[in-house]
Amino acid sequence: IDRIGPDAQIDQYNAVEMRGSIGEYAITMGFNFVDIFYIGATLGIQSVNYRRNVFYGEDYIYANNSYPSGDEMPYQLEYMNYLQSTRISGTGVNFKIGMTIRPVSWLRIGAAYHTRTAYNLTLNYYADMWSRTYSAGSNPDGYDLDSQGYTSDYVQSPEWEDTGEYAWRVSSPSRLMVGAAVTIAQSLIISADYEAAFYKDMRLRRSPISGLDYTSTINDYFRHSNTIRLGAEFRALPFLDLRAGYIYTGDAVKQTNLLYTHPLTKSQSYITAGLGIRFNAITYLDLAYQYNNTKYTAQQAFYATGGGVGIETTPVTTNLNKHIAVLTLGFRF
Repeated sequence: IDRIGPDAQIDQYNAVEMRGSIGEYAITMGFNFVDIFYIGATLGIQSVNYRRNVFYGEDYIYANNSYPSGDEMPYQLEYMNYLQSTRISGTGVNFKIGMTIRPVSWLRIGAAYHTRTAYNLTLNYYADMWSRTYSAGSNPDGYDLDSQGYTSDYVQSPEWEDTGEYAWRVSSPSRLMVGAAVTIAQSLIISADYEAAFYKDMRLRRSPISGLDYTSTINDYFRHSNTIRLGAEFRALPFLDLRAGYIYTGDAVKQTNLLYTHPLTKSQSYITAGLGIRFNAITYLDLAYQYNNTKYTAQQAFYATGGGVGIETTPVTTNLNKHIAVLTLGFRF
């Protein structure tokens, strides 16, 4: 704090980069009873690979590069950067069962249940911080300065690794799905689906920290999330199909008015539309459009206290609006 001048303009910026994947190896079995009742089950074995980098930076800018005098402030920070890197890898296992009933040719009714996925995860974490300082005075602390009067500092934390018996064991939400589809006059299909994701059923089953239990926290901060999907497809002409759809997923986060270290999804909605044209038995053209609106919780990139002084960034609320259009020219063989 004593190296930032009172007249400095502090520029703050934040970047969050997330990369990862979950691949699933499925052992599946299914039965068909006289084309009326279908049932299937899957044992899923998942492979998890995830990385998140959170970068926070501050630049301290003086008008016309006019630093305070050396007598007033011997050292002035030019910038400070802080990077936190988290890597998570591991495996998970779950079980899925589903069924479909066709009591008449124009009606299909389905239901499925996905158990919680039990994950065994390894976590690696480390942080870097680096800064550059300008010396405008007599260098009372004896820093090694370059020809322009600057010195740089860099420090990296030890790497925190949770593996083996100290690995994390967590369970993701279970899911229940039901739906129905109706065919009218062999030219119109209308479908509706409902999905419940039981986020309050998430559990921390083991962690490197003895006695750590987030059950009450999960109950306080999360709720069951509901998703509704509606869709229709209409054969307007023998060679032309039109379709439209809507999806809405409600809040899974109960405490949406709090500040979080990174944005959590509050709700999502999708509007979709498309058309397909069959030129002949081999060639077709398909146009699809999707609009997505996602709302997130408020995020605070940096907060620190020390020496009786608190430093914090302005909270940021993010809403994502995304348009996707896809044109496909296909050939069947």
